[in-house]
Amino acid sequence: MVVPKTRGCAKTVDDEIVLKKPRKGAKLKEEVWQTPNGEVVKYSLAYINPRICGKDNGRVPGYDNSHD
Repeated sequence: MVVPKTRGCAKTVDDEIVLKKPRKGAKLKEEVWQTPNGEVVKYSLAYINPRICGKDNGRVPGYDNSHD
């Protein structure tokens, strides 16, 4: 994981939900990094299921701002 370069930011959301039947083993993963004044500097939301997608660690769709 890459830590944002903005000084003083902190991870405010770090959730991982493991889904049950019928998507056994799939996960929803969310991360949000913010500055002390509340500005979001990095975010990521992904549906991960290695049974569907063998690439990118099983990430099926994902949304983030890591690529300018």
